[in-house]
Amino acid sequence: MRVKVFSSLDDLPPAFEVLFEEAASESFFYSRPWFQNLLETTRGPHDRLYLYAIEGASPDETPLALMVARSVAPRFGAFAPRTLAGFTNFYTTFFGPLLRRDVRGNTEILRRLVAGLRSQGPRWDVIKLDSLDRDAATFDLLVDAFRSEGMILQPFFDYANLYTLTEGSSFDAYVSGLPAILRNTAKRRSRKLERSAKVRFELITSGANVESAIETYEKVYATSWKQREPYPQFTGGLIRACAEAGCLRLGILYADARPAAVQLRI
Repeated sequence: MRVKVFSSLDDLPPAFEVLFEEAASESFFYSRPWFQNLLETTRGPHDRLYLYAIEGASPDETPLALMVARSVAPRFGAFAPRTLAGFTNFYTTFFGPLLRRDVRGNTEILRRLVAGLRSQGPRWDVIKLDSLDRDAATFDLLVDAFRSEGMILQPFFDYANLYTLTEGSSFDAYVSGLPAILRNTAKRRSRKLERSAKVRFELITSGANVESAIETYEKVYATSWKQREPYPQFTGGLIRACAEAGCLRLGILYADARPAAVQLRI
């Protein structure tokens, strides 16, 4: 196994696409379109991308693992610790090393990856990985890999992903399981809205309407109660990426032919 470091997604050998594709089948947040949009719309002027890639020995050079990371610009002058961080943002839901599906239980690959973080490229004082999935099978293996390299670990709680399992269910079944006060409020407010305006709902998933839907989304967002996005280009890029990946669910509610509310889901 060999560790190579790349500085651009475009510099990765094409064979590494399989790692993104396999990981994307579990979560959009591991896909190449996700990282590409994050890179194009949120990277700071001093951020530098570091792609730590592991491939098998010649002659096959099979891609085995990939860590998408970035350097963190110092905030406290020249004597700040040199920090490598996972390529995440506050938009990120999940993060972790991308591993070929048939080697995910291979502890030696993760150890080689961690060793590469230490020996290849700059000498980092701190390696900070956030948004890791504590329940993922690779989490404990990654912890063991860092410790086997003699590194001191400080695990920390970042945030929780709250979700409801709906597979095999229907919308009606989901609604029937909600608290009665919530169901009644939704019905009452819906009737009130429909008495005061002509209501139409549109769901955008792909196709030629994506660009106009982005424009509508941004107009409604700009007049809503929410604060301005710190990265104005991010959401539009995310919508395009989701549409291309087939996981876009962008809802637009019209009242008297005017967009009144929008909701973006993946």
